[in-house]
Amino acid sequence: MIKLFARTAMLSAIGIAILLLMNHYGLFAFSNIARAFQRGGVWVAAVVSVQVALAFILVFRYGMVLRLTGVKVPSSAVFSANFVSNAVGQWAPGALAVTEVLRISLMLGAEKAQGRALSQNASRLAVTSVYDRCIGFFTMLTVGGFATVFVVNQAVRDGRMEASLANGQFVALVGLAIMSLAGSLSIALLPFAARLRVVHIALDRAREAASLHSLKNFLGRVQSLVRTFGHETFGLTQLLPPVLLSLCCMGLSCLSLWCAAQATGDPLPLFVIFATFPITAIATLFPLGFGGMGGYQLVAVGVFGLFGVAPAGVSTASVLQNALALLVNTLLGALYAHHSGKQIVAILKREQA
Repeated sequence: MIKLFARTAMLSAIGIAILLLMNHYGLFAFSNIARAFQRGGVWVAAVVSVQVALAFILVFRYGMVLRLTGVKVPSSAVFSANFVSNAVGQWAPGALAVTEVLRISLMLGAEKAQGRALSQNASRLAVTSVYDRCIGFFTMLTVGGFATVFVVNQAVRDGRMEASLANGQFVALVGLAIMSLAGSLSIALLPFAARLRVVHIALDRAREAASLHSLKNFLGRVQSLVRTFGHETFGLTQLLPPVLLSLCCMGLSCLSLWCAAQATGDPLPLFVIFATFPITAIATLFPLGFGGMGGYQLVAVGVFGLFGVAPAGVSTASVLQNALALLVNTLLGALYAHHSGKQIVAILKREQA
């Protein structure tokens, strides 16, 4: 627990330092945050409402994937485990593994309380989490890639391609679209690749040949992911409902940032928000600051800059959105954590040991 608090304090200091530097160089405006609460109260309320809806729909999606994998967990435990783990994920950025362990452990704890057998459900819950994450990544990469293609096409039709080529902006946008669509295609092909023996042999040999410990660990995680998809495959009709909910979640996330930009007085183009969403969402998984504030804004400024968006508007809107998301997720997590507080502390201590 001490390590977790120390990590959070360090990341908070880094995030604040980055925002202060950005404010000094005109890449961020603290004054616009205050203005949002003074003049844009309706838009601030809209961001909060969207974040609440997003939190519940994410739980509904996870529940759908649970039914796919055949795991039976009380709905109250599903809500509690997801809200608490999301809250911890907000307060401990870059700790995705801890977040997933907490989510699974809390659901197993609920099973234990009801006297059910846990050995089989532990592995099934791990499979559920893998599918849940992959469905989310597949959706945002696919939509983000096509949104980028749309924006690039508009630039070509409006005659702005030559100017964009001159500063490399057009090439960067095409590269962003290719990376997003290639990522979504890779996830879509995982179930098919996982059935090929040559893939497993190649991963085994690559892991044996790897000299770096970190690379070995990474390849080990890839192997586990491939094995998961090799053992558990579902039809397109089975995956369609959670994919549709993922589309809804992505739409709400983008709408949240759009409303935050309206509140700060610097509107952002909605299509550009969709196009940049994959990169900015992935950035939140890394320890770049606290609660999505700090390093995340640097990434957002860089990616949105490819589309010609002013940096101060992007960074200020994203700080407002992430601060409100932190508030919403923390309150929901606290609301559902009161009956499992000791278990949460025990899990976090074990993971930080």
